[in-house]
Amino acid sequence: MQTKLLSFAVLLSAVAIAGCGSDDKSSPAAGDSDSDKVAAVIEDLGTSARDGDGDRICTELFTSNLRISVARASGTTCPKEVSANLFSADTTFDVTDIEINGDTATAKVVDQRDRASDLVLFSQDDGSWRIARIG
Repeated sequence: MQTKLLSFAVLLSAVAIAGCGSDDKSSPAAGDSDSDKVAAVIEDLGTSARDGDGDRICTELFTSNLRISVARASGTTCPKEVSANLFSADTTFDVTDIEINGDTATAKVVDQRDRASDLVLFSQDDGSWRIARIG
């Protein structure tokens, strides 16, 4: 069985061929600071993966560019690709480091088995953060 972090990286590696950007608004974040909001997006990703909610991941947590990139690279819809690679009852992602730079941010993410990912890039639109790509 593939690890969830590897699945996360595989799913989003398709995004590397696309640029980043956002025309959408992110889900509400738990805290007031940008770092809290970025961390909340990763928390929402884990919750949505555990819940099997590919639609929410693709429409509320990913930028529109990421959604399109996943669909193009996989040859299917974003929610179907997310379903095939990310859903599991034990999925968790923790943020270990966040750097904010204007309307972009990067975060290092660790899965439930303490495996670190590449940097996750976030983009902000009207004060909301979304996952733009994996670096």
